[in-house]
Amino acid sequence: MAVSYVLGALVSAARTAVMALGGRLTERWRARYQLSTRPLLSTDSAEGDHVRVTGVVRVLDDTLIAPLSGRTCVAYRARATVHTVRPGTYVLLPKPDSFVLVPFLIEGTDHVVLIDGDRAVFDLPLTKLTGSERQQRFMTLHGYTSQLGVGASFREVVVEPGMVVTVAGVLMRDVALAPTVDESTFRAGPPPTLRLSGNREHPLAIGLAPR
Repeated sequence: MAVSYVLGALVSAARTAVMALGGRLTERWRARYQLSTRPLLSTDSAEGDHVRVTGVVRVLDDTLIAPLSGRTCVAYRARATVHTVRPGTYVLLPKPDSFVLVPFLIEGTDHVVLIDGDRAVFDLPLTKLTGSERQQRFMTLHGYTSQLGVGASFREVVVEPGMVVTVAGVLMRDVALAPTVDESTFRAGPPPTLRLSGNREHPLAIGLAPR
């Protein structure tokens, strides 16, 4: 019985790890493809073109607190892969998944672009997570009031002010928004007149800028 329990637990853990890694890689490959194939924003870029920009992340108005790491950011995706923990069985439960993005700016050497959208894919390193209190709160917010007999693994990516990133999206023009001025905000020049947007069909792609 003890051997069967251990084997069942090991198989469940392995399946969870493989499925979590598979989902993460699928998103990262999709983001990486967009970031590597979209042309750079230029003076010839037309509204509706799929383009990419690189620059420093600046706050526009609001920031977020990432639910699992507690980091201040302008976008995050937090996920948990949840499964039952019973000898010889494996049942994958609904995945808690939280994505939030507030409008922010990308400040490049010759452009300032507003980033806004309700969908995004990320090619970013996972954020280091410490402690279980935030994880338990995250599970509770997604309807898991008790973790008895339930196992979960957590992962999160964040876009923080000051990061240098590349963003790909659909180009829109004539955005009349003036950024708030503080230490992490765009501090000079006119308001941005360019915007990259993303939606379910064409999500934004956000990744670290190549070095």
